[in-house]
Amino acid sequence: MNRLNEQTDQKYPANGEAQKAPIVKRWPKRGVLRGLPWLVLVLSLLITWLAWYSAAASVNVAQNAYFDFRVREATTRIVQRMQAYQQVLLGVQGLYEASVSVERHEFKTYVDALDLQANYPGIQGVGFSLIVPATQREKHVAAVRKQGFPGYSILPEGQRELYTSIIYLEPFVSRNLRAFGYDMYSESVRRAAMIDARDNGRMAMSGKVRLVQESGGQEQSGFLLYLPVYRNGLPKSTLAERRANIIGWTYSPFRMNDLMGGIHGEHASDLDIEIYDTKNATADTLMYDSDGIRTAGLTSSRSSLRTSAVIEIAGHRWTIFIRALEGIHSRIETNRPVLIASAGIVISLLLAWLTWSLVLGRERAISAVHEREKLIVDLQKAIAEIKTLQGILPICSVCKKIRDDKDAWNQMETFISEHSEAVFSHGYCPECAKKARGQVDEFIKNKPKRNEDL
Repeated sequence: MNRLNEQTDQKYPANGEAQKAPIVKRWPKRGVLRGLPWLVLVLSLLITWLAWYSAAASVNVAQNAYFDFRVREATTRIVQRMQAYQQVLLGVQGLYEASVSVERHEFKTYVDALDLQANYPGIQGVGFSLIVPATQREKHVAAVRKQGFPGYSILPEGQRELYTSIIYLEPFVSRNLRAFGYDMYSESVRRAAMIDARDNGRMAMSGKVRLVQESGGQEQSGFLLYLPVYRNGLPKSTLAERRANIIGWTYSPFRMNDLMGGIHGEHASDLDIEIYDTKNATADTLMYDSDGIRTAGLTSSRSSLRTSAVIEIAGHRWTIFIRALEGIHSRIETNRPVLIASAGIVISLLLAWLTWSLVLGRERAISAVHEREKLIVDLQKAIAEIKTLQGILPICSVCKKIRDDKDAWNQMETFISEHSEAVFSHGYCPECAKKARGQVDEFIKNKPKRNEDL
């Protein structure tokens, strides 16, 4: 019997060993995964910022390079235009050197052939200023009046040791008529340039002046170029020789706005150009301002693209302040950083939303797996209990006790109650009730006899 029980136990293990619950995997904690979308968002925005910063830096480099190019172009054009005007005066100087004398009609013919308006925009004219010693003043005035200019005189009036007079100025019309007979040597700024040209035998440019051509309406800053003319055939290699043999100056007057008009072409609106006489940027030395708003030396300018340059023309220096205007940004692709930033933010939000959706989906899947595994465990446990009661149970043939998986013998009622949902109620079956009733009757029947015996 024991051998049979041992075989039965091996074939059908007890309830504790019948089925093992499946091992549940340890999934990452929910809090860790919930932070993943934020991490993705932060990293995406960081990458977006780096891309934006790189694009902005590239745009800034391109803007600076283009601005530097435009600055060099602007200053070069000014210098080249002034060099072209100097060639005009050199031509007039050559005319005097090639002639015994230059008469009024010859001077006019020469200047007309230059076609100043078409070939040299911005120049007001070309003239000649003659030196008139004080002793010859009256004779000179009379000679010019005989040429058909009865109102001619040297201006301004007054006694001076030396006079000069503008006797030729072409085109001899309009505002240029006001300069006829003007003594430029009488004014200090002009005189300084004339002396420089005479003493050094070269071109000289004056500082800022008010031209006598101005009438009081819409006036512009002015300046003049001078080139000395010496007597033919006489030496001029030394300072003393140049001072002794000079007869006058060929010159050109300039109005700054007229001079600068059209010099920068179709892209002139890209830059604000301010030109100052000498290095001092003040309202008194301002000669030209393209936009009419003076910003040089002021801190109120919003533009970060600004610079200054000094150019020298005929021995005189101009300080040029150049500032970028809004129009310059249209020449360069400046919206790329904004596009990168906008696209990067949208993509970052989409990636964060996608990650959030994946995390939520994963959490739902894990929750479903947990529920399924728990259900499997419960089902396996119930099935194991049912199989235990339905299998072969080791039971004593005499006392009817049942052996459990710990080799302990239990009353049948106890074992079944522990391994099932069954609940016992005690009573008698008909046969046992009849038997028990007979025993009771026999006990009652025999009881008096036992008392009598006592």
